[in-house]
Amino acid sequence: MNENNFIWKAYHIFYHQNQDFLITNCIKPILDELIKKKLISKFFFIRYWEGGPHIRVRLYCTLNKSQEVDYKFNDFVSKFLKTYPSSSTLDRNMIKNQLAKLASLEEGTESTCVRENNHIIHLEYNPEYKRYGGENGIEIAEEHFYHSSIMCLKLIQEINKKTNRLRISIEIILSYLKAMNMNLQESIKFLEGYYLIWKRYVYSNTNNVEEFFANKYIKQKKVIDKIVVNYFNSNNNKGMLGEKWSNHLNLTVQNLENDWDRGELIIDKDVLAYINIPQKIAFIVTSYVHMTNNRLGIMPQEEAYLSYMLLCSLKSLYKSRKG
Repeated sequence: MNENNFIWKAYHIFYHQNQDFLITNCIKPILDELIKKKLISKFFFIRYWEGGPHIRVRLYCTLNKSQEVDYKFNDFVSKFLKTYPSSSTLDRNMIKNQLAKLASLEEGTESTCVRENNHIIHLEYNPEYKRYGGENGIEIAEEHFYHSSIMCLKLIQEINKKTNRLRISIEIILSYLKAMNMNLQESIKFLEGYYLIWKRYVYSNTNNVEEFFANKYIKQKKVIDKIVVNYFNSNNNKGMLGEKWSNHLNLTVQNLENDWDRGELIIDKDVLAYINIPQKIAFIVTSYVHMTNNRLGIMPQEEAYLSYMLLCSLKSLYKSRKG
């Protein structure tokens, strides 16, 4: 709780099938209502796996409105789950095996408890201070998550093909690189690290994953290269995500850099040693990129695929300019 008695409230909505449907027809309407009635001032959401497929929703409200927010949110979501229940019959053993794999990749410990489908729970909000740079960093992150969530709620409604979703994700990744004012070499280093993070999630029988991705890039080279060139050739290009998003990212990066310069971002020294690019805030921005992709519905293995194709394109552009 801060000095103005604002608190973050946390809800997990377990829904074992089309989460876009849940987000568009349940979560967005109740968020719009709570904002309109000034019961909350901010929110954000993420898709998550622990305990089974679910959406985590965070609501920012004053302490004296907390109970009303609880009632309205729980009531709306509960009615939705009764009216449009997930009819999924996912095998619990299969879910447990998937949870164990994800836990080993993300936490190093197994987490195989499977929560009930069509179920909402209320938990304490636990900010990831270490991941986002301490108390100052988490405040910047929460503000960014709010804007990211607003944009993704709009985009999810507009998406009707998977190819569109992947195209938007490419634009999202590039928008962060542009906001950090990275040149081609720095962007390549950033994406090399980003690719290594998500490559671990690729479950494939293909012997050479990178060869498979490279062949995919070759087939789409003209389209991807055009997007990349547009971003790196124009100072005014806002991409398909628009000027509002671009301005928000610029402000967010500026706030991070200011806090970094004042020594107010706390980042582990081992992490800083690992990041081989000038912008040390890139460690935090890496998580920002992933969280926005997550909200959009991009899977980790798809992030590996997209970041590798972008790497191919950036390296091609760098080679052509250098040569």
